[in-house]
Amino acid sequence: MIRSIILGSFLILILTITISANTDLKTRIESDVTEVALDRTFTVTVTIECSLDECPLFFPPSVNVMENCRKIGHETVNKTQAFSNRTVMQQQYIYTLEPKALGEAYFGEVQVYYAHSTNETPRLLQTDTIEITVKKPVGNGRAAFIAENWLILLIAVCIGMGIGGGVMYYIIIRPKIFSGRKNKPAKSDITAQQDECFSVDAELKKWEKNDNNYSQKEQLESLEHILKTFIYARFKIPTCAREKLIHAGCTGELTQRICSLINKMDTARYAPVEVEPQVIRSFYSAVTEIIYHIHKSDTEGTQ
Repeated sequence: MIRSIILGSFLILILTITISANTDLKTRIESDVTEVALDRTFTVTVTIECSLDECPLFFPPSVNVMENCRKIGHETVNKTQAFSNRTVMQQQYIYTLEPKALGEAYFGEVQVYYAHSTNETPRLLQTDTIEITVKKPVGNGRAAFIAENWLILLIAVCIGMGIGGGVMYYIIIRPKIFSGRKNKPAKSDITAQQDECFSVDAELKKWEKNDNNYSQKEQLESLEHILKTFIYARFKIPTCAREKLIHAGCTGELTQRICSLINKMDTARYAPVEVEPQVIRSFYSAVTEIIYHIHKSDTEGTQ
């Protein structure tokens, strides 16, 4: 009896390992160049590959690292390859990128979540980061001139700003100081932040009131817009990049929560299957918690 149980468990283990090996995804990332001129573009391709017969469900990839370059185009290509014992499906995400400045450009840490069924907890695959060297422009136009003389231009701009600031001080600011006029006190930073929080609070209440009137994608887009708008107003940064949040004074734990939440909402928004309503409600709760955590920290810091 014991021998039969052991043999049955061993066979189940072998079957489970075989199914997992046959249904798991494979990912790779590659670029068409290793060096690119500042006035040229380059492409990076992220390939997701699996067996066509047993391909799991997977979400579109999420790009975590994109430094010194900007995305100007995106294309998705589906391919299949037939072999003697199986057919392989490939889905390629082709990104057209444009460098921003001389130096090194980085693109990668592309994350792909997948699961074999809707009841299974999604698994994570992540690619490496590609490094591209950005060289001087090929042409002789304005971009080439700026790249070759950027230091001189920067010094000229700083000198111009200094002269302009001095002139403004002596013509506008200094006479008002000595004229005896009392300037209206500026609104404190905390008051401004409270106004921002009240505005976001109104947006959250509006979302909660109308959540049943919009599609799943529209609900997730609205939640992400509310969070990013608040982050921009509070920390004065255009994007929720990890390094920028930390540099702006955000703690490492809070930064991880913000970035993780945005990635999860992006993944759910482009998911090939509908997300359960309670998942969207959990995103709403997470956004509200982050916003009021930041507001509470600001208020307590002034007490």
